[in-house]
Amino acid sequence: MDSANPVAKIVIGDQEFILREKEWSGWKTVKFDLIPTQSVSGTCMFYLKEVRPDFKLYVSAINIDPAHPVLPISTPPGYAEELAARFGTFFTKGLPADTSALGHGILDEQEFLEQDDVVLRESERIFEYEFSRFDSGLLFYYVSSTDQRQHMFWRLQDEHHPMFDAGLASRFGGRSRISIGVRPFLDGVLRRIDEDTILLVMSDHGFNSFRRQFNLNTWLYENGYHRLRNPFKQEDSGFSRTRTGRGHRPTGSASTASTSTSAAAKRRPGRPRRERTPHPRDRRRLEATVDPKTGEKAILRAYIAREVYRGPHLETPRTSSAVSTGATGSPGARPGQAAQGRLRRQHRKMERRHMGRPRSCRDLAATGRSRPRAGPV
Repeated sequence: MDSANPVAKIVIGDQEFILREKEWSGWKTVKFDLIPTQSVSGTCMFYLKEVRPDFKLYVSAINIDPAHPVLPISTPPGYAEELAARFGTFFTKGLPADTSALGHGILDEQEFLEQDDVVLRESERIFEYEFSRFDSGLLFYYVSSTDQRQHMFWRLQDEHHPMFDAGLASRFGGRSRISIGVRPFLDGVLRRIDEDTILLVMSDHGFNSFRRQFNLNTWLYENGYHRLRNPFKQEDSGFSRTRTGRGHRPTGSASTASTSTSAAAKRRPGRPRRERTPHPRDRRRLEATVDPKTGEKAILRAYIAREVYRGPHLETPRTSSAVSTGATGSPGARPGQAAQGRLRRQHRKMERRHMGRPRSCRDLAATGRSRPRAGPV
């Protein structure tokens, strides 16, 4: 580190480079030796967050090197190398922007957007390459930036959200801030298509605010449908801690709350355990759940699986439900946690609301051609 200026020299193997404070490095190749004659390479970025008083250097996740992929990352296999030869290194990690770094305070909101702008610019260049040689048929292209920005910044559009911050909202909370980087991208496409080409722009899922977490495993436990091997370790995750057997099944809970139910907790002594299929009253009990903090219904609608699903694999889930506006399935329910209290305050910046009642989740589907109001796009 320089004793007078906010700069630092980074040395990696035979590479060295200088970074100023608040500067991104661009892509750097790193190699990992496996055995004396074999090594693999990956790529990452460095960001010098702070030099003094505390030295803070952020290193991104190691991405598979597209020029020398150690695993197949494209179809056909040589496509990644073709793009790398034309554009240089690019993000190869799925959902590339580091939402966890923002969620844990490693990057702030501005730094996260700077990184995601790199993702967006790379996506635009690769799209341009493909679009320029597209003649007919269907070209599908996914842009991850709008999705990841919504997940991380939606909280700043909702004044009632537990993670709302008025100062941050004034800088980053506008809806246009989420999509502002994509507009020139779409404008360029619109200028170049002819009247015989249909452009369809759609979101990959609907979205709404996530203020409260609903843990279905806890509801099942409190209502006698879910048994734990050790009730004193209710907060532990992992379905291995669920008491299983005839009449006791782990929930396999998803973010929309999916569950299989049993009546073993209510069986009479001496009678064999026997599973029962969900009854309409189970649905009504779940739909009657009210958040004591807000007075709102936690579950808008519960469904008996056999009434809405078809096919040979209907053993689990037995029921599924759509959570209400402002609440969604607890992240802890997926790995099997039955938390103390079925409803909790959302305490993360990351909004994990993918699923819910369609009417409650705003989404986007736009096309240059008129279409009937009813029916699929």
